[in-house]
Amino acid sequence: MISQELMKKMITPQHDDLLKLEGTLCRTGLGCYLKTIYGKKYFGYSGGNERFESLVNFSVSDGNGCCIFINSNDAYPLILKLQNEFLK
Repeated sequence: MISQELMKKMITPQHDDLLKLEGTLCRTGLGCYLKTIYGKKYFGYSGGNERFESLVNFSVSDGNGCCIFINSNDAYPLILKLQNEFLK
């Protein structure tokens, strides 16, 4: 577990540069990206390697979020579709 103070630092933008990630513009915190999905602020991380892709997003304000892990090389469109259904 991490302290609330460290969590606040993690979800604070570390610079003013906007990055294009997963088709949307976002900023970066400490070890995560920060972006808006359906008008709510989320922090998250995406990753993958051979035959595995993942996406994790958690709300900054209400504790809701989703974690999606799929065993595939080309599942990212499906991952985004699932995420959008969970976070609407």
